[in-house]
Amino acid sequence: MGNSSILAEMGTRNSCRSYLLFCKNWMELFILYKTIHSSVQNNSFFCTEELIVLYRE
Repeated sequence: MGNSSILAEMGTRNSCRSYLLFCKNWMELFILYKTIHSSVQNNSFFCTEELIVLYRE
């Protein structure tokens, strides 16, 4: 998860589905979540409930 430019791009696009393309399992999703929250001090773009619902589909 070293590519912060990808994280920044996904964050500005506000697309929950984009995050899932980078997550192979729940732990990766959690790590991505933590990475974004620690690097971008604005969690309004990260829609957690929708992301979890999409992940479980």
